[in-house]
Amino acid sequence: EGTPVSLAELRPGDLVFYDTQHQPYSHVGIYVGDGRFVHAPKTGARVRVDSLHNRYWASRFDGARRIAPPLNP
Repeated sequence: EGTPVSLAELRPGDLVFYDTQHQPYSHVGIYVGDGRFVHAPKTGARVRVDSLHNRYWASRFDGARRIAPPLNP
């Protein structure tokens, strides 16, 4: 679902996907701006904000998508 976007095109609310378990798209976060995204690192852990440019996250980046709001009938 959604429209693929590049890192340079990210806007707050876009979804960012990562390969954290040797499986594409095994982790997702929400881009919040300024090169940062919010996510829950694992089940039961606190939600936190991390940098897209952090070496761990940058090396596992799988892509981003923009989900359009639903159209009002």
